[in-house]
Amino acid sequence: MLKIASILAVAIVVSYIGLGWWSHFPRFVAGGLVSGKLTRCPGSPNCVCSDIDRNEGQNDISQFTLNGKAAAEVWPLVRQIVREHGGRVYIDTGSYLHAIFVSPIFRFADDFELRADGNSIQVRSASRVGYSDLGVNRKRVERIRVEILAEIGG
Repeated sequence: MLKIASILAVAIVVSYIGLGWWSHFPRFVAGGLVSGKLTRCPGSPNCVCSDIDRNEGQNDISQFTLNGKAAAEVWPLVRQIVREHGGRVYIDTGSYLHAIFVSPIFRFADDFELRADGNSIQVRSASRVGYSDLGVNRKRVERIRVEILAEIGG
């Protein structure tokens, strides 16, 4: 019985490692902008988004409100904070940012997107694979929000 449990445990770990590796394939791309707004989340709980007609329920999250400062004014700070939190920035136009965060153990890739929106920044963070992320994307967004507000005096 112990042998079967060991084989099962190894199979589960290998499967998770394979999913992490698979999530880095080019077929996975961030949602990007659709009609100037961030892509809506799918129905799964592994994504949060503040843009596009407000996602309902589990996917809903507040935008980054910048206390009267223009998004363009704080954009360099925001980019720096994303990098300090482990995000690898792939696209930065000055009003749209796409970064990828990779989980430390299984190497799952999560897309993190920001869109400048006047005196706020819209945000979307989503896992590329799986159904649940155990709240990782929501927690990441909130940690970055707290740090941005602390830096700009909010």
